[in-house]
Amino acid sequence: MMNITYYRNFVKIVDTGTISGASRELYIAQPALSKQLKMMEEEYGVQLLTRGAQHVYPTNAGKILYDKAKRICLLEDAAQKEIESTKAGKRGTLRIGLTPATPDPLMETLLLNFYDDYPNVNFEIQEANSEPIQDMVKKGTVEIGVIRMPAVVPPIFDTSLCFKEHFMIAFHKQGPWLSEKMENVPFSELDGIPIATSRGLLKKVTDSCLESGFTPHYLSVSSSRSKAFMWSTRGAAVTIFVGQLEKESPNPEICYRPLKGKNMDTQRSFITLKERKLSAVANLFLDFCKNHISTP
Repeated sequence: MMNITYYRNFVKIVDTGTISGASRELYIAQPALSKQLKMMEEEYGVQLLTRGAQHVYPTNAGKILYDKAKRICLLEDAAQKEIESTKAGKRGTLRIGLTPATPDPLMETLLLNFYDDYPNVNFEIQEANSEPIQDMVKKGTVEIGVIRMPAVVPPIFDTSLCFKEHFMIAFHKQGPWLSEKMENVPFSELDGIPIATSRGLLKKVTDSCLESGFTPHYLSVSSSRSKAFMWSTRGAAVTIFVGQLEKESPNPEICYRPLKGKNMDTQRSFITLKERKLSAVANLFLDFCKNHISTP
């Protein structure tokens, strides 16, 4: 029975022009190669090669088979490469859940750079708060979750990969309250200034303000980080959020500065379900992140 090896060997015979030459390149004994050729001719019921003084040449039927055999071999090679890429995680879909963050320079950089390195990977990204993301990971809706700590994380999750974040403030450069020359902003400087923040940070911000000797003036407390940023963009309030220690803002009119106070450092953790085997692409992404972020 013929298999793809027969087609590969037939292509090699035609390309080299001699059975002996193909035999040397394929590391196959010449009698065995001649036997394969004879079996193919018997299978198709037609002569495939004519023999000259020093070379063999494909007949009309042989030319047809040569063309089709090359295509079959190319398709098989392509299929093998795609399968190997999928096994290695270089192809497939990365399903990940993220806590909402706008801007989110570190995660955006990780995802975009991963795409640059592995352009055949597709992405399914879901945004939710920490508890819903834990539920998504548990149900298998996503394989990897990225949540903010401290969160009550059940022991069924692996949280070994994490990165530092810090309580930050965003304010309009033309606002009347803070100067862009400030390297950091103590909580005491926020006395009397309208504050916008997300509901998840409300207790920590309130406690820090009270520890600094004043009651915070909240203009807005929202469920989303993006809505909190709306007020600082307008210059109506300062926005308190959690992020990386970045001074550069995607909006040239807005300043980002670290807040100064007690326990201002926090972290985000990658969570996976311990009992579930991850796909190759998920493992590849986690390894990529381990090599590109600084862990606490």
